[in-house]
Amino acid sequence: MEFETEYLQILKKLENIEVKNYQKTRNYLDGEVSFLSPYITHGVLPLKFVADFVIRKFGLKGPGNAEHFIFQLGWHEYFQKIWLDIGDKVLSPVKNPQKSVESLLIGKNLLEAKTGINVIDDSILNLYKNGYMHNHARMWTASIICNLHKTGFKAPADWLFYHLLDGDIASNYLSWQWVAGTFSSKKYLCNQENLNKYSKCKQFNTPIDKSYEEIAEMVDDPNYCLDLGQRVELELPVYIPDLPKLNLDLTGLKVSLFSIWTLDPNFAVDDESQKILLIEPGFLTKFKMSEKRINFILNLAKNIPGIEILVMDYDQFDLEFALKCTQVSAKFHPACSHWTNVDFTEADYIFPDINPPFRSYFDFWNKAKKYLEKEYAKTK
Repeated sequence: MEFETEYLQILKKLENIEVKNYQKTRNYLDGEVSFLSPYITHGVLPLKFVADFVIRKFGLKGPGNAEHFIFQLGWHEYFQKIWLDIGDKVLSPVKNPQKSVESLLIGKNLLEAKTGINVIDDSILNLYKNGYMHNHARMWTASIICNLHKTGFKAPADWLFYHLLDGDIASNYLSWQWVAGTFSSKKYLCNQENLNKYSKCKQFNTPIDKSYEEIAEMVDDPNYCLDLGQRVELELPVYIPDLPKLNLDLTGLKVSLFSIWTLDPNFAVDDESQKILLIEPGFLTKFKMSEKRINFILNLAKNIPGIEILVMDYDQFDLEFALKCTQVSAKFHPACSHWTNVDFTEADYIFPDINPPFRSYFDFWNKAKKYLEKEYAKTK
């Protein structure tokens, strides 16, 4: 069947993962990265499922072990737990105000991939075409927009989230804040030498072809702002899939409810519940996604046998359906915190017992590493 074929292909991507050169090469645009992030973000491959597989395959000790891969995977969990802790505060400065903001509008040249910085322009074009941008390119782009173009982080973070197939709310907005210095002790800076090294391109004489000292001075200079053309209002059309209205009678039935973040084909796979994916228009109005991304999500849902799709907000679902069901179960995700009358199973976290507050990611990781080593020792 089609859903079996696609899910097996996704599992094959996981099975073919290699981490031997991951730490040394992951920052290069052609480096050894997994390309699993869209499936992790949308729950097809839960975090713990991926971590368990990689640890079983490569171990945590010896050459080519899995520790650095788990270290990077842990950022996803770290950001999500902060989001769960602080809610919508992830959309505004968490620790520090953003300094030297010239405007909340974005330069048209950046949106049109005409910055003149080849690596950035190519990365933006790839984002529009394929819904992907390498993590290092995301950091470069965010640094140029927020710290040199001096734009408030929220609008460009909305723009990237809109197009990324792997756009995770917590990871996206908190990463932009980390670059802009509102969720970190200092701003993240880049220069052309850094771009050339990790992209293996040889471009010179760009506005960022400077030393780091010069870049820092440009960032701190209240009279400097990188020219990226006319500043324009960001236009991201709201896309809500127009699907046929279902005539469902769920009275007396057990329902397994899926969100766009919890598309795990193994959730409730052996019971006889009615599987429903709930796509909430209110959410998609607040956190806009491109048509390409929504269609990608709908395609991922096909991996769940017998699933039906309802386009409605949860309060309407609760009123029309939930109270008539014998049980509504779902896998927990921070985006589903407003779902009431639902029996949640815990999210598939790698480190379920490690929770905020965290002083930093390294504070989280130091606790996580001890937990990981202890849990791994049990499986030896």
